[in-house]
Amino acid sequence: MLYLNKLREESFNIIILNNLMIIYCISLLLSYKISGTIFYIMLVIFLLNNNLKSYFIESLNNKIIQAFILYFLLHAFWVIGSENLENALFQLRKNIILLSPILFYPIIRKEYIEKIFLCFVIVIFFSSILSILMYFDLIQINNTISGESIPFLYKSDYGFFLLIAIGYSFYNFYYIKKELLVKKIFFLFCIICLSFNIFIIGSRTFMLIYFVAITFLILSVYRKHIFKAIIFIIVIINLLFFIYLNNNEIKNQIDDIFNGLNKSYYEKEYSSSSGVRAGLIEYSIPVIKDNFFFGVGTGDHIDEVKKQIQKSSDYETEKDDKYKFLLKSINIGYSSFLHNTYIQTLVQFGLVGFIIWINMFYQIIRVEKSKILYKKLTIYIVIVYLSMCIAGAELMYQNLGKMLLLIFSLLIYNKKFEILNRNRI
Repeated sequence: MLYLNKLREESFNIIILNNLMIIYCISLLLSYKISGTIFYIMLVIFLLNNNLKSYFIESLNNKIIQAFILYFLLHAFWVIGSENLENALFQLRKNIILLSPILFYPIIRKEYIEKIFLCFVIVIFFSSILSILMYFDLIQINNTISGESIPFLYKSDYGFFLLIAIGYSFYNFYYIKKELLVKKIFFLFCIICLSFNIFIIGSRTFMLIYFVAITFLILSVYRKHIFKAIIFIIVIINLLFFIYLNNNEIKNQIDDIFNGLNKSYYEKEYSSSSGVRAGLIEYSIPVIKDNFFFGVGTGDHIDEVKKQIQKSSDYETEKDDKYKFLLKSINIGYSSFLHNTYIQTLVQFGLVGFIIWINMFYQIIRVEKSKILYKKLTIYIVIVYLSMCIAGAELMYQNLGKMLLLIFSLLIYNKKFEILNRNRI
């Protein structure tokens, strides 16, 4: 009882929660099971806080959190009238994590932000070392959820975390003073190791996004020295082109993307991953046109696209051949999605829902940040994530969405007029 009273004390409660956020961040990089338990422990402790009401009101007054809540309510309201009610309720439960910033935002303390980011980079760095050792068969780790050189996670989560760590390391390397040479060397080594990982995890999507990410990072720090930026970008392009020409595995993966797109467009063949994505876009467009403003609802998006595929004149004769992989890609139960977040949002919620979705990222970018590094990193992460959405990243998919919401909660910290000089780090 004495400890429970202590836990209710605001200062002690907040310190405990900030330390648990560090553990929560680390758990998201290592496991799909532990993080949920830690989050619920944090939620219980947060509810015990004597000052809970003021923290809750503080969150609700934040425009970014309002945008997240609005997007969640969109899922909730669009459940009404859904023919596939079970799927609609599954989508709603999955997206309840959108409300997590209500917990994170008011409890964050400035001195813990860098601790959380540094723990994030260190853990993903050591994970990348393990990945490299696995790639060269120097160690064996039985990762039952991924057949690639990835020690703990799915490639969709791992690749995204690699890109976040690359961005954070790049900005720290650029902005840290020359006197802090050891830190600069560490972040440079991180950039090299993490970048190498992008090309060994077997993801064509992340290879292409990596080029977008590096180009943005260079332009964002050298925008006043455009000639230097162009030189850097040319060097990067030549280096990537050299890797493409001299590594058959990477070359074949990149070539498969364009060959799949060509075949889907000219031959209506949807057997490759890029062909499947192109096919789903093709058959989603009529659904979007018919439900332009409000979409088909939270749970009916997959069923409606299936109906469009089945309307094809050659469906009966080609359903086990031409349409086989197309249907297989969306016949995976409740976790089925259309492999393109832009398309899926338009199918589910129409133009109105699409604007609500985009508004989340607009609000995140426009809010004042406490450091110039956080401002640049926010824009970088939004660009990386929106690039992933072309290939189908779902905000709430696995640990990706949980980490994204935690990081955005950290980056928007600007409370109590602690906005620093924009030229400082």
